[in-house]
Amino acid sequence: VLRELFRSPEFAASAGMKVKRPVDWLYSALRVTRADIPSDPMGTSATTLRQATKMLGQPLFERPSPDGWPDKAPVWSSSQGLLRRWEGAGRLARNALTDASKPDRIVVDPSALLPVPLPGTARDLITAWSESVCQRTISAADADAMCAAIGVAPGDAATAVTTRPERSSGVLGLLL
Repeated sequence: VLRELFRSPEFAASAGMKVKRPVDWLYSALRVTRADIPSDPMGTSATTLRQATKMLGQPLFERPSPDGWPDKAPVWSSSQGLLRRWEGAGRLARNALTDASKPDRIVVDPSALLPVPLPGTARDLITAWSESVCQRTISAADADAMCAAIGVAPGDAATAVTTRPERSSGVLGLLL
């Protein structure tokens, strides 16, 4: 039965069609970035994560009806929902999700996520990073657009991205 399901045209056509609910997206982003998250359930980081789920439109334990949060793409793929995810991804990648002056904060180290060995060009780095961190292949055009967004040429050495933390975190935020 599974073989028939997996070989069906409907199954093949459904690839990439699922949109994660905001909480699932947030937890996935924290997992793939290997974010260091303090474990105190009453600490600043825990409070920030609860606020982040609310900002994303899916506050924890606050569904107004008992039927659970919807699992359909149109519910979560609004322009506001996507802008909130982009904002959250950028803040996470820049370590701005929590207050940097607090000891109880969420920390992401983009350099720890870089592929080894480092690819030769900025485009190749972004493509490899997408595959290793997000398990998604991106087109050369998308990688080039990310290069433009962080101010490097696609053919520049990968070190043009890795030696400037704001560029590395910019790419990571765009990938998320």
